[in-house]
Amino acid sequence: MKKFLLPLIYTILIFSMLLSAVSCNSGDTTPTDAPTDAPTDAPTDAPTDAPTDEPTEEPTEKPTEAPKDDEDDEDDGLIPAPAPLSPKKYDLSKENDKIRLLGRARVTADGTTVDHSAAGIEFQAFMSGELTVTVSSDEVAFFTVYIDGKRLEERFEVRYGEKTLTLASFEGNYLHTVRLLKETESMNALSTFSEIRMTGYIVDAPDERDFFIEFIGDSLTCGYGNLGDSSSTAPGGPLWQNATQAYAFIASEKLGAEASIIACSGMGVDAGWRDYEAEEFYSALSYHRNTAEKFEFDKRPDLVVIHLGANDYALDAPKSSFIASCKSLIKCVRDGYESDVPIIWAYEPKEGRPEWIKIALDELGGADAELYMLALPQNTDGANGHPTVDSHVEAADTLCDFIDTMQILE
Repeated sequence: MKKFLLPLIYTILIFSMLLSAVSCNSGDTTPTDAPTDAPTDAPTDAPTDAPTDEPTEEPTEKPTEAPKDDEDDEDDGLIPAPAPLSPKKYDLSKENDKIRLLGRARVTADGTTVDHSAAGIEFQAFMSGELTVTVSSDEVAFFTVYIDGKRLEERFEVRYGEKTLTLASFEGNYLHTVRLLKETESMNALSTFSEIRMTGYIVDAPDERDFFIEFIGDSLTCGYGNLGDSSSTAPGGPLWQNATQAYAFIASEKLGAEASIIACSGMGVDAGWRDYEAEEFYSALSYHRNTAEKFEFDKRPDLVVIHLGANDYALDAPKSSFIASCKSLIKCVRDGYESDVPIIWAYEPKEGRPEWIKIALDELGGADAELYMLALPQNTDGANGHPTVDSHVEAADTLCDFIDTMQILE
């Protein structure tokens, strides 16, 4: 039996080895077991998305976000014009409720007069290219321009006649806000804006400011000599004066208030270097243009600041007359507005007759009647011993702090 089984086993082993060799050399790579899943290169379900050569997303060269330049414009608050712009001009001798008048500016047959310190106009417009304003002045006058709330470094000058000023040149077609303000007091120059030209158009006037403050004062209020120093020649001239860098305007900007500044260098309450006093000057719309045309008290302020007395001190005004004149000016203001508008009487401690001012205010009710006193010390480092811009900034801070502390504008 053994002889029979052994040859049979050897035969089976040899036959198995031969089958394996054939399988390895045949080149067939098909697996011996069928795959349990469908092959990946032949899906059994129809694809749910479009083919890969028609992408569902925008290509990378067409970004979904605005380009960087547009983002920068948005950061700057610039609003693009909704349509192409064309050249346009505006006649400033005609009333236009889209152009806001600042201070005691007035529309006349010749244009918009801007005689007083920091008087001017404000508007907003879609603009491209150059913005020009035609200005006339009987003497030398300087002007300050704000574009989108920022003061331009350039001072714009008009001498003895008419001149067209190029205020700015804009790139692109965007909405901009413009303020054009007179630096020079009315005693030195009377000025008129007659025409605005632009590529674009004016839209609704900017929103009114939160508060309105009226200032009545002398050289300390209109910025006499604030750009000069002890070496300045003709220190009282317009070259060294900028009302938009004097305490009254600076404080108004800090408080977010509109300012009307009625001030004249050398003016006193009862005795000054002029041949008129504060009440006469204040009651006229523009005293140096037309003494007979009276101010109409057409917009009630939230606060009146009076800064007078230094010239009365210098000329030794009599006590009783000075006190009477202080009281008369306060009465003129309140009767004119038909309101007990709050009043702060600011004074220079060394030259402002503070003890006499206090008597006048106390006789009218004092703080209980919203009549306040405030010392505004200022340096003498500007032209002709007047305060510098830095000193005006400190005075403005003092005034703002007092207003906040007393909650006068709340």
